[in-house]
Amino acid sequence: MVPAFLSEEFFDLFLEVLQVAQKEKIGIRLAEDFSMPGHDAFNSMSEKNKNIRGQYLVLEHTEQIPNKADLEKSIENPADVIVQIAGVENDKVLISKLRTLPLPLHGSPIISWKGQPGVHQLMIFRKKYASDPFGAYVRMFSGTIRARLRRNRLGGVS
Repeated sequence: MVPAFLSEEFFDLFLEVLQVAQKEKIGIRLAEDFSMPGHDAFNSMSEKNKNIRGQYLVLEHTEQIPNKADLEKSIENPADVIVQIAGVENDKVLISKLRTLPLPLHGSPIISWKGQPGVHQLMIFRKKYASDPFGAYVRMFSGTIRARLRRNRLGGVS
């Protein structure tokens, strides 16, 4: 793996991921072992409530956009997608020049990019639900989810 897992460079990049996730309101969990099944009451709850399932992003598509080139691309199921475009210099994607493109949730799911100076990289990420090796959903642990579950148990509305 490059950078090496748990190296200083790994954590530098992970910090960038956390900052983007915070901006996009996506929970992040660093896990290195899903081999321990967690078959408990959570499994039946997660079947009914998608909001408590852990998620991850899959890089579904990349495409280099030439200097000053326009781009139009149709996106299937835009509610499950994050589209980002970053500047490219010396064959490296520059996270410092990263933009998240807004996606229409209704109507035509087409993104448009007006040509900009320089080469850019289009990246389309799709949200997926995390599961363990046995097919059970992995829970999302966060203060928001715990608070939501407490409110629901106490009869409140989330």
